[in-house]
Amino acid sequence: MARSSANFRMTSSGCVFMACLSPQRLKDYKQRLADLSEAIEKAIKHLYFTSLDSLKKDVGKLLRSRDLVSGFRNKLVDSCQLENGRRH
Repeated sequence: MARSSANFRMTSSGCVFMACLSPQRLKDYKQRLADLSEAIEKAIKHLYFTSLDSLKKDVGKLLRSRDLVSGFRNKLVDSCQLENGRRH
């Protein structure tokens, strides 16, 4: 069931389009919208995976830093224990 008003028509699915456009013109617009939708989807995926890769690198750096700090702490504790053992 279509409802018309001036040059616009609303289809039963809720789509609004200009009734004065030729079928070929509508087909061209539909293709442009599909291309635009695909480009937007690719851009979103690119941003997501770029951000994900960046996040993985940052997490990797944090883990390496944690390991370095943990290793330093262990060496410091060992040094202190050796030093305390020598004093007693």
